[in-house]
Amino acid sequence: MKSRLLLTGLLLSGLATGCSSASSPPIPSTAAQVEALTKDFDTWYRYTYARIQLARAYSPHGVDGRPLAKQAFLQQLATGRVLALRNGTEGQLPVYQLCPYPGGQDSAIRAASQQLAQEALRNAAWEGQRLPPFHWTDLKGVTYTSANTRGKVVVVKCWYTSCVACVDEFAAMDSLVARYRANPQVLVVSLALNQAQPLRAFLQQRPVQFAVIPASKAYLTDTLGVFEYPTHFVLGPGGQILHVTNRARDLAVALANAVPAARR
Repeated sequence: MKSRLLLTGLLLSGLATGCSSASSPPIPSTAAQVEALTKDFDTWYRYTYARIQLARAYSPHGVDGRPLAKQAFLQQLATGRVLALRNGTEGQLPVYQLCPYPGGQDSAIRAASQQLAQEALRNAAWEGQRLPPFHWTDLKGVTYTSANTRGKVVVVKCWYTSCVACVDEFAAMDSLVARYRANPQVLVVSLALNQAQPLRAFLQQRPVQFAVIPASKAYLTDTLGVFEYPTHFVLGPGGQILHVTNRARDLAVALANAVPAARR
């Protein structure tokens, strides 16, 4: 299932719908529309990839159409009893509304929707915390510490060489590095779950523009608490975790929000 979620999504243009809402959403919806979007996994997945982005800012609403706290929204979505659909906008934010599942939908939709919600909950729980004090040295001998990175916005990508999704986003990561290269207050580094020698061999074939730091499984899993790859942390100038995401496309948005003056 996870491999299906990590596939490059296909964008759906012109699809915006939701459940009936007490708040009079600008986009009317019917049960038939909801059933059409959940008729099979691929239809639901294409819609969700394009329209439901839980790692970004949105206005969460419950089944009754009323505003809901983000954590409560995700907790309900993670139960597998409801799904999220886009239902218009509220100011600059898209409205995501919870809807009961129609009968007869593919069970894979429920499982995948739960997984996305659980992922968003885990990532949100990191926000506002700090990484344990660190002292990292990359493959070029450059050292990064909690002290010498203070005052910068730091992106930390966690990955490993045989992770297909991790490697697939190299181009997007390199684009981010290029976009912020002129800004001395932005730093992009990575922690790789590999030893130095195989990393160097791998990077000869797949060179990257960001710093690569060998890291042990014990450090990534036990010290940092990373269990899913790729995982990206955005650290604020004070060292606090501003955002955590598992996709480079969401990382680009989070970084732009963290460094408004450097937006492109």
